[in-house]
Amino acid sequence: MNIVLLGKPGAGKGMFAEFLQKHYGFTHISTGDLCRKNIRDNTIYGKIVEEHISKGQLVPLEIILDMLKSEIKKETSIGFILDGFPRNIIQAKELEKIVDVDAVLMIDVPDEIILERILNRRICPNCHKVYNLKDTNGKCLECGTVLVKRADDDLKIVKNRLQVYEKETKPLIEYFNKKIIVIDNSSQIDVAISKIKEIIDNLLKKTGENV
Repeated sequence: MNIVLLGKPGAGKGMFAEFLQKHYGFTHISTGDLCRKNIRDNTIYGKIVEEHISKGQLVPLEIILDMLKSEIKKETSIGFILDGFPRNIIQAKELEKIVDVDAVLMIDVPDEIILERILNRRICPNCHKVYNLKDTNGKCLECGTVLVKRADDDLKIVKNRLQVYEKETKPLIEYFNKKIIVIDNSSQIDVAISKIKEIIDNLLKKTGENV
């Protein structure tokens, strides 16, 4: 079973993908992580990706598809969690040419909460764990490395990304239609996690998958 995670930047898609990976065994494919890895490795793809991200722009489709195809080819026992892709209808159509999408989880969070979360978001440059600055002393709770701010977590860039989401990504709700399942992640995370678990359990029963 293959699942797409939709939501605004900072909605918590990565957190839910991590939960689904650990709890069920889904393969987590994050286009954001793929992009950052290529940037760190200074690949040709990475240079193109960095230029677009620094301006708050979407990465060219052909670059994302090239990176994505190699990940999808890897073996998986249950299926994939696609995080950060597709971001528009054109990408969705290209995605459906290479993999079946069984369900789309829409993580819903108001803009004001998104802005607060992103501006306080910090990442460990060593183990890549993501934190809210309010919940730490500025160091990674796993390895003790000093946390850093992602280059794209800038107020101007974030606002631009939200505008891009409204224009490019929001229409996917209508495109995927009956496959869309909305999850409210504006307050208690435990409640949202419980809701997602209930949804996935039911979907797995319908498809006959064994966890």
